[in-house]
Amino acid sequence: MARALRQISWLPGLWLDLEWNERNRRAALRLVEEIRAKIHYGTFKPADYFPEYAGLTLLGVAYQAPRTFGYYAVLWLASLTDLAPATRQDYRKILDRVWLPALADRPISEIRYIDVVTAFTAVKAGGKTRNNNLVPVRQVFAFATKDGAIDVNPAAKIENAKVQKPRPDPFSAVEIATILADLAKHEHPQIANYFTVAFNCGLRPSEQIALRWSDIDFNLRTVRVQRARVRSIDKACTKTHEIRDVDLNEAAWAAIMSQREYTQLPNGAIFHRPPVARDWQDGTTPGMNGAKRRAAYYARTDVAHRAIAHMSQPWKDEKAQHQYWDRCLRRAKIRYRVPYQCRHTYATQALMLGASPLYVSAQLGHANTQMLHRVYSKWINGADMGRERAKLNVGFTGGLAADETISGKTVSSTPDLPAICQQTDEIYEKSELNQQLAWRRERDSNTTRPGYAPALRGKVPYETLSNPAICHKKPPQDDSGQTGARFQIAEAMSVFLKSSPLKRSVSPAVLASA
Repeated sequence: MARALRQISWLPGLWLDLEWNERNRRAALRLVEEIRAKIHYGTFKPADYFPEYAGLTLLGVAYQAPRTFGYYAVLWLASLTDLAPATRQDYRKILDRVWLPALADRPISEIRYIDVVTAFTAVKAGGKTRNNNLVPVRQVFAFATKDGAIDVNPAAKIENAKVQKPRPDPFSAVEIATILADLAKHEHPQIANYFTVAFNCGLRPSEQIALRWSDIDFNLRTVRVQRARVRSIDKACTKTHEIRDVDLNEAAWAAIMSQREYTQLPNGAIFHRPPVARDWQDGTTPGMNGAKRRAAYYARTDVAHRAIAHMSQPWKDEKAQHQYWDRCLRRAKIRYRVPYQCRHTYATQALMLGASPLYVSAQLGHANTQMLHRVYSKWINGADMGRERAKLNVGFTGGLAADETISGKTVSSTPDLPAICQQTDEIYEKSELNQQLAWRRERDSNTTRPGYAPALRGKVPYETLSNPAICHKKPPQDDSGQTGARFQIAEAMSVFLKSSPLKRSVSPAVLASA
């Protein structure tokens, strides 16, 4: 190898594109020593140092084309063995639609930030879709960085768009009753059972359609949630990778017991898609429209019908129930919301009924209560039924009787603050206290100190300003020999607090310091 290098040392291409100076000379010497050491130990690979050198073929080294973005994209997708198949499918679609058309054949070491931005902005998308498009490209460049192909991730500096997160839009108790009554009247009983459990358990749709009869504890009346089904593919874990036991209330338990008639015999999935018109043949139904045909079919109770009913199949995905849900909301004339709002409805109803947030969080399968407080804080605050507000009312308005005499004057426990402020504005310019403060303001240009006059405007009651014990009292001299306005302010606020219903909520130490 060393002799071969000496033989081709005169060939063009074996040089370093560096400016000649002492620093670069020392770097070149270190590189030479590194190459010599690898040659000595038999680990030198010319393509690692001179990948574009045409003389590599003389050394018996096959030419290796620069690794492209598409090459690393394929390797990265193949490495995602722990992700759900649906997630991998979404990443592949994003790469095929957004990134591979622009960057697939580009050497990944030559792609710069501006190239990524150009490819990114060429696809028009909303804020949420825009953020989703950035996820796989960042991961591909991060994968190449770990492999040593690049030093800096050019997509890491692209910021996510700000997206307004939708708030829960739950159904009211009246709407829940209307929906379930409509489903029981117009749809197959399995549909009514499905949404009854959805409203009363708060399961994710992907978790509910994956429930099996072996998950039901008939003694404790609980269901174990440990799997999910997304796009017809069963996952051996939930979204949070945590197994949980969910309590079944009376309504949910009744729906589960009703469902036993249809699906417990196969001992498989609890909830099935009921048979539709194309699944059976009945000579009595031709000519009927869809609603009448469904009503006639579901009303039958003969043995043949029961046998046909068991031809139903488990739900393939979490969106297959939408056709029944949409028909129901149209018939009931209820504002449309997606079926996932059944989960939000359960959470908000439980919190409004006074259930512990910790219990509700465990029922919903949240990793911690932080998400519960962030998403459902409005309903948590409303669950006290006004108890906290009643405490404030007692504290702020219950400190005095309706009318109490203070310093020979009758003071109401609920003073008319607008009237007090209006009286204060009317006599403010004429008060001797204001004249003293105005004299102080002309004398002292420091208007930021606590005694600045506008701080009292509209806040000191008329009785306080007209009190001769304060307004006509000679201000004391401080150590510097200057007269300050803080004396009048302190005396005025002291009388105001003592005559206020809030006097008992102010500590004596504060009044004394004032």
